[in-house]
Amino acid sequence: MTKINFLILTAIVLTLSFNTSNAQWIPGNQPDIDVNPCVIMVSDNTVFMGGSQNNNTSKGVVYKSTNGGITFTTVRMNTSIKKVFSIFSTDENNIYVGEGNSDGGLLKGAKVWRTTNNGLTWTSIINLGNKKGFINFIKFSKSNSNFGVIQSDPENDNGGSFKLWKTTNGGNNWTQFSAPDAGTAGYQNSGFVTDENFFGFGLFDSPKIEITRNGGVNWEFANISFLSNTGISSVDFKDNKLNGIAASRSTSGSVARTTDGGLTWFEQSVNASNSAITGTGLVRYIPGTSTVYMMVSNSTSTVSYKSTDDGATWEIIAVPSQIKDINDLAIYYSGTGNASAFAGSSSTAPIKLIDPSPLPVKLQSFTYSVSGRDINLTWITSFEENNSGFEVERGINGVWTKVGFVQGKGNSNQNVTYKFTDKKVVNGKFSYRIKQIDYNGNYEYFTLTNKVEIGTPGKFNLSQNYPNPFNPVTKIDFEIPSDSYVSLKIYDISGREVAKLLEEQRNAGFYTVQFDGSKLSSGIYFYSMTVKSNGSENVISKKMNLIK
Repeated sequence: MTKINFLILTAIVLTLSFNTSNAQWIPGNQPDIDVNPCVIMVSDNTVFMGGSQNNNTSKGVVYKSTNGGITFTTVRMNTSIKKVFSIFSTDENNIYVGEGNSDGGLLKGAKVWRTTNNGLTWTSIINLGNKKGFINFIKFSKSNSNFGVIQSDPENDNGGSFKLWKTTNGGNNWTQFSAPDAGTAGYQNSGFVTDENFFGFGLFDSPKIEITRNGGVNWEFANISFLSNTGISSVDFKDNKLNGIAASRSTSGSVARTTDGGLTWFEQSVNASNSAITGTGLVRYIPGTSTVYMMVSNSTSTVSYKSTDDGATWEIIAVPSQIKDINDLAIYYSGTGNASAFAGSSSTAPIKLIDPSPLPVKLQSFTYSVSGRDINLTWITSFEENNSGFEVERGINGVWTKVGFVQGKGNSNQNVTYKFTDKKVVNGKFSYRIKQIDYNGNYEYFTLTNKVEIGTPGKFNLSQNYPNPFNPVTKIDFEIPSDSYVSLKIYDISGREVAKLLEEQRNAGFYTVQFDGSKLSSGIYFYSMTVKSNGSENVISKKMNLIK
C-alpha cells in the first residue's frame, strides 16, 4: 500500500502560545528533502527533520537546525539507511529513525536505526529481515522518558497483525509484541504514547484508532466514521488520558473529540470564522496543558487552529497563503517559557511564529463535591508564573456563565490549593471550568472532567430568609420534591396578608424568591408556603424581621 504523493518538501517552524494577536510569522530556509518528511523537536531551537534527498529518494537523510529552522545542516548517516519516514530524538545526540520504501509502500527488511553521538555512528536496533514493513512511528512517553513504542505496518498490503516494540529502559532494549489486524496499514506518525499503559495509532484506509490501555496486552478499535470514511491521520491525548483529539486525512471544519479516554467520541466543530478547508489534519497537545493545536493542509492552502480547553472551543491562527501540504507536526515545551512547533511541508518556504509563554500555571488537580445545593470546587496548582487569578464558569448545554473569581498567587513553585463554592444551584447537570488569566491578559481554560448533578429535593422545605434581619430586601429559598402548586405569602403580626410572592404551578426542584419590604414598616412578619401535590397539602411558615 503506497501512502505518499511525490512532492518537493520544505519545513515550517512555529513557536506557539496563547495570545495570537501578538504572533508574527518569520520566513526560514528549507533543507533539500523529498516527500513526506517526519519531524521532531528537542528544544525551542533544536529541530531534526527526516526523509530523503530529492536526487536520491532511496537513501535516508536527517537534517538538524539549532536556530529554530532558520538554517539546517546534514546529520552524518550510515549509507545503508533507506528513506526515513519516522524520527524521534531525546536530545541532540540520541536520534532514532525508521525506514519505509521510497514509494511510500512496504520495505523488505525495514529497520530502525539509532545514533547516540549525533550521527557519527549508527546501529540497527530493529531489523525485519526477510519480512516487509513500514516504520510508521517512533515515540516516547510524555511522562516517562524511559518508555517508548515503535510501530510497523503488517507485512502484507491486505492487512495482518501490526508489529510493535517497546522499551522500558530508554531505548537500550526492545521487546516485540503485536496489535490486531485492521485490514489496512497504519497512518504515518499518527501514533500517540501517553504512558507505558496507554498508547495507540490511527489507521490509513479506515476511520478507526487502535488503542491499548494495558501496555499492549489488549486492544480496542475506536470507530469515528462520523468524522470521515478515510484514514485517521493524527491522534493525541492530554496527560490525564481522558481528553483526546483525532483528525482525518479529509478533515473539514471538525475533529473527533473524547473526554473519557477514547471510550466514546463525538464530533467537535473547529470552524472558527468559517475558515475550514478540506485536507490532512494534524493535532498535537502542548504537554502538561489543556492547549491543543491543529493544522489542516492540502495542495493549495493550510489553516491552523488553537484550543485552550481540550478542544471544546477553537480560534484560528493565521497561516501565510502560500503554505500548503503539511505532513508532520511536532511540539516542544519545557514547562516554562515558549512552546515551539515544527512542521514538514511541500513546495513552500518555512515560516516561524513567536508567541509568549503558553502556560503560566500548571494544574495538578481539579475536583468537586456536592453539599445540598452547594457545589464545592477545588483545584491545586504546582507552579504559577504571572498568575492574576481564575474566573469560575458554569456551563449548561454549551452556554457558559461566569459565577465567580478567585485571586491567584502571582508566582509560586509550590502546591497552592484554591477553593470556590457555587451556592444554591438549582437542580440539573452542570459543567464547570476555570479560566486562568495572567497579568498580561493571556488565559487558558481548565475544564472539570465530569458533569456535576444536583438532584431533586427529597422533601418539602422552606428555608430561613437571608439576610435576617433585613432592610428592605431579602431572599427566601424553598424546595419541592414533586411538581406542585405553590403559594408563598407574607403576613404581618396580626395575620393580615401584606404581600403575595408566588401562586403558581412549579416543577420539582430548588427555588429562590426575592421579597422587597420597602413599602412596609419595621417589625416582625411571617412568610408561609402552601404546597398542593398529588391530593395532599403542606404548609410551612417562618418568621422574619424587617428593620429600617
